[in-house]
Amino acid sequence: MSYIGVIYRPETERWSHYSHASLPDQYDAFVWFDRTSAVTPLATQVATGEDETCSFGL
Repeated sequence: MSYIGVIYRPETERWSHYSHASLPDQYDAFVWFDRTSAVTPLATQVATGEDETCSFGL
């Protein structure tokens, strides 16, 4: 089980940050990468004109 946004509290870490995991019961497949590397940022363009004021794509 994964935790996202966990608040670290040393006094409760043992019972609040860890849980039992049975990988074959929780996942259909596993992927293992022996080597990884940092991603390269995409090139960006400077926008001209007025700033957009409403959420894009809504």
